Amino acid sequence: MAIDGKSAVQKAKDYFTDLTGVTKPFIEAVFQERNIWRIVFGFFEEPPQYKEGDKLILPPRKVYKEIQVDSETGSVLAMKFVEIDKIIEHS
Repeated sequence: MAIDGKSAVQKAKDYFTDLTGVTKPFIEAVFQERNIWRIVFGFFEEPPQYKEGDKLILPPRKVYKEIQVDSETGSVLAMKFVEIDKIIEHS
């Protein structure tokens, strides 16, 4: 039985959260190609070297990850970094 976009997003979010520890990613894009849902999450990466005590030296960088979910089985197939320019071109 095929899964809808909302279910694919939830599966992708659960997978993403389990692997990264990021609990509130931003949903940047959701689209379906053939039999794969592609869900892109954005989140702020804050490496320790950006902080000096409580003082923020450089702002955190926003990064994007794409999770691919099989639209037939609901299985997560892949997770990879993506560039925002490529997301915008595709949507």
